[in-house]
Amino acid sequence: MKGRFALWLFAVTVFWTLLWSGQRAVWGDSVLDFEAARGLLHEGSLSIGAPIRPDLHLGAAGRYYVKYSLLQTLPLVPAAALFEACLVGQSAPPPWSFLAMALPAALLAGWGVVGLWLFLVRLQVPIRQAGLAALMAFLSSPWWVYGRCYFGENLQAGMACWLLWAWLGTRRAGANTVGLGLLGGLCLNCKPTFALWLLVLLGDQILLGLRYKDLPLRLAYGLLGLAPGLFMLVGYNLFRYGSALRIGYDYGRDQDLGFATPLWVGLHGLLLSSGKSIFLYAPVLLLLPVAARFWLVRYRRETQLIGLICLLQLCLVSCWWAWSGDWAWGPRLVVVLLPILSALVYAAQPRGARWLCALGLAVNFLGVLVPAGVYLRQTMAANQGMMQHRELVVDDSLLIHYVPDFSPVVGHAWMLGTKWGLTREPWRFRNVQEWNPKEIEDFRLDLWWGSDPLSIALWLALLFGLAGSGLALYRSN
Repeated sequence: MKGRFALWLFAVTVFWTLLWSGQRAVWGDSVLDFEAARGLLHEGSLSIGAPIRPDLHLGAAGRYYVKYSLLQTLPLVPAAALFEACLVGQSAPPPWSFLAMALPAALLAGWGVVGLWLFLVRLQVPIRQAGLAALMAFLSSPWWVYGRCYFGENLQAGMACWLLWAWLGTRRAGANTVGLGLLGGLCLNCKPTFALWLLVLLGDQILLGLRYKDLPLRLAYGLLGLAPGLFMLVGYNLFRYGSALRIGYDYGRDQDLGFATPLWVGLHGLLLSSGKSIFLYAPVLLLLPVAARFWLVRYRRETQLIGLICLLQLCLVSCWWAWSGDWAWGPRLVVVLLPILSALVYAAQPRGARWLCALGLAVNFLGVLVPAGVYLRQTMAANQGMMQHRELVVDDSLLIHYVPDFSPVVGHAWMLGTKWGLTREPWRFRNVQEWNPKEIEDFRLDLWWGSDPLSIALWLALLFGLAGSGLALYRSN
C-alpha cells in the first residue's frame, strides 16, 4: 500500500513540475554547473575551458573548476545530454527541448516529496494526510520554483527530507544508522551547511547511545555509512584544488566579507523584510507556533532537535554576506528548511492552514511565470541610481530587499500585469534618479509550451498523466 501511494505521489509531483517547467532551467549560478557538466560530456572532466566568471579555480591542463558541490553539478549531466540530443538537426531549440532538459530536476523534486512524505509517516501522520501535507509543502513554498531549475536548492530540500526520515528510524542502532551516515555524507556533497545538521544529529546519536548502552556500535554504524560521502568530498576537493579541506569559498566577497553580516540584520531580512521574508514566500509558516505546540506534546525530543537545526541554519545564513541568496527567487539559502516546516505545520491541521497554503501557491506561481532574473535586471538600475558610492555597498539589492514597492512579489505581479496592459508601476511615486521605470524589458512567460504539434501532444500527455496519477493518489488509502 505504501509503495503504490509513494509511486503515485512521485508521479503527481513530476507531472505537475514538468507541466509548468520553463525555458530558463539554467541561469545565474547554475550556468557554471551546466558548463562543468558539458565539460564532462565532451572533455571527460567536470571542468570549464574558459574563465566565464572570476570565482572559478584554474587547475591542471588549463581547465577551470566550479566551487559548487559535486552532487549539485551531477544532475546537470543528463540535463545537458538531453538538451543537446534534442538540438540535433534543429536550427533553434524547439519548445520540447526545454521540457526534456527539465526532466532530471522534476525527477529530483518527486523523489524529495516522497522523502518528505515518508518522514511524516514516521511521525505517525496518516498516509493520506501526510501525502497531502508533503504536496502542499512543495507547492506553497519556493521548492516548486526551484524544482523547475538547476539551482542546488531542489536537491538540498530532497536530501534534507530523506536525512530526517533516516534519523527518525535510529532509536535503536542498526541499518537505519548506516543509512543516516550514508545520507549525511551525501548531504555534505550537496552543501557545506549540512555539517551543522550532522553535528546536531551526531549529538543526538551520542545521547541515544548512552541511553541504550550501544554507543560504540552506533558510532561504528554511522561512520561506516558516512565513509563513502567523506571519500567523495575529499576526492573531489583534491581533484579540483589539490587540497582536501578547501571548499572554494575563498574568492572575492566570499573571502573578504564571509560571515560579516550582523546576526540581527540577516535575521530581520529573513524573517521580516518585504522582499525576502520566509513568511512572504511560505505564508503557512505564520502558524508555526501553533504547530510547534502540537508536535511538542507528541514528539518533544524530535521537535526540539528539528527546531535546533532550523535555528542554527537560520543564524548561520543570517551572518553570511549574501544572506538573501540573490540573484534568485525568495530566501534561497534557507529554502531547504521551508518545505519541512511547512509540512509539519500543515500536518498539525491548524485552522487556516489551507488558505495560507493557497496564498503560498499563488505567491510562488508568480515566481514560476515571471523569471526572477528578468525582474532583478529590471530593478538593478534603480538600486544603482540610489547609491552614490556603489563600491562601498555590500547589499546591491537594497530596494528589492527592504522597500515594499520593489518586493519581488509585487514586482512579478506587476510585470505579469503588463502583459494585459497594466502600466501603473507600483513604485511610480518613488523619485529614483538615473532610471525610467516605464522602460520595461520585453520578456515572455517562463513556460516551455509551444504551438507545434509535438509540443501540444506532449502538453496533453502531461495533463492526462497528472490527472490519472492524481486520481490514483486520491483513491490510494
